[in-house]
Amino acid sequence: MPAITASASAKLILLGEHAVVYGHPAIAIPFSDMRLHVTVEPAILAKPGSLRVISTDMQSDQLFYEMSDDQPIKQMIILLLEYLGIKSIPSCTLRISSQIPLGAGFGSSAALAVGIMRALSAFLGHSLAEKELDQLAYQSEQFIHGRLSGIDTTVIAWEQAIYYQRGHAVEVLKPLNTLHFVIADSGERTPTVQSVAYLAMRLEREETIIKPRFHEIEKQVITAKHALHIGDQQMLGEAMNQNQNILVDLGLSSPMLGKLVSAAREAGALGAKLSGGGQGGALIALTKTETQAELAEALISAGAANVWTTDLPGNQLSFPSSLRRTIP
Repeated sequence: MPAITASASAKLILLGEHAVVYGHPAIAIPFSDMRLHVTVEPAILAKPGSLRVISTDMQSDQLFYEMSDDQPIKQMIILLLEYLGIKSIPSCTLRISSQIPLGAGFGSSAALAVGIMRALSAFLGHSLAEKELDQLAYQSEQFIHGRLSGIDTTVIAWEQAIYYQRGHAVEVLKPLNTLHFVIADSGERTPTVQSVAYLAMRLEREETIIKPRFHEIEKQVITAKHALHIGDQQMLGEAMNQNQNILVDLGLSSPMLGKLVSAAREAGALGAKLSGGGQGGALIALTKTETQAELAEALISAGAANVWTTDLPGNQLSFPSSLRRTIP
């Protein structure tokens, strides 16, 4: 049995994070230049059931049976094997290598689930379609994060820009023109589960204040969707800025993110906001192609731990109707 290698991209929330957990729409895009790779190799001389997981990024080298039951990777493997109807643990080695920073808002856990399930299912002779990967990875994410929207696993499994809302069909977005972004890592870390819990607590105590803010975010998401369709980057950037202002009011930004947002706008960004769980993590800035490099330098000077540039191609192909799914 030959070795199999598969990968999964990181993700970026363009607009709508947090509100999407409560049934409002959001827009997410794949960060295809940043990836996690999983190679599954046959363990020819190993005992039956000797599945080994090696990840230099996570400083981990463990046999499956040594893992605690609450370890996410173990849960991902169990979930996949149960779905495939495989009752015995395969003898193989999973080697995981990731460019995706942990806890920075890039969907590292969702990419891990998609990457492991994509590679291991192919190794076992049961390659999964994107829809299956999405659903299984979502279940895995629930184990890790508890309450969540599912947007991370969907955009990573399909690797398409999407308009996402629970209870509605996932809609692929087709920007009229190629969009240029600069991404920055603030260097601050707050687990997504923590920022989600923080907002849930505020919602319980201040429902009349927080709920209207979700509706304001939804208006900006809808505006951004329209801007993508007509190619109005100024409109898109302004929607991003308004979304950031609301996230700041909700207590989901941080001093460093605020500093980076200001630096990005001063350097000519059309729009700049946090991306993901917030209270640290990532920033996404929309820019013109001629100012992309200058903006990246400005963010480094402002103290960003790392900076990347990425583009979202225009005129993307839409999902075939058979691949669209509704999120329960």
